[in-house]
Amino acid sequence: MVTITKVEIQKNNDQKVNVYVDGEYYNKLHLDTCVKYGIKAGKKVDLDDLHSIILESEKLLALNLCAKYVTGALKTRKQVRDYLKKKEFEDEIILHVLDKLTEYKYIDDKAYVSAYVASYKSKFGKNKLIQNLRTKGVSQDVIDEYFDNLIDCDEDNDICYNIATKKARNMDLSDIKNVQKLNRFLVGRGFDFDEISNVINRLRKGE
Repeated sequence: MVTITKVEIQKNNDQKVNVYVDGEYYNKLHLDTCVKYGIKAGKKVDLDDLHSIILESEKLLALNLCAKYVTGALKTRKQVRDYLKKKEFEDEIILHVLDKLTEYKYIDDKAYVSAYVASYKSKFGKNKLIQNLRTKGVSQDVIDEYFDNLIDCDEDNDICYNIATKKARNMDLSDIKNVQKLNRFLVGRGFDFDEISNVINRLRKGE
């Protein structure tokens, strides 16, 4: 058994308290958890029990932080994991929070892919969309499932054509240098070679 010798509210956060054991700082606790278990100066507790209480407190704290983080904009599982790592939570806490947020549909990588593509498909081709989604930590399986089932190739060609038309508005496409410049631009936007070739040929023919 150990003795709680001091409990003080943090200066910069009145929802957290610092807990001291046998005269030395031990850890922080969420205020609600502190009240729930009656953690106060003079109380004797088993060290393992105190560790479990702190673990519960950390889970609550991490969930509260993530509730704010994911509000208003979808986040991927990786983005939430990285956010919690920056906040220096332990892996056990992070896994618990990720599972809870997934269970309650606060994070859903499939929904994230659908929303992301809907927002950016008028700006980027399939390759760029996939690259960006990978960067955000979406798994390849989730990406493949979406693009294999939902992407309309004709729509993708139309998007490429619309972007190319705007870019080439003041270009003389009889000049091979301008054609190469347009080609590099469209590759950078994530369109396939066949799409780009078809669109540039249409533009050069004045279609």
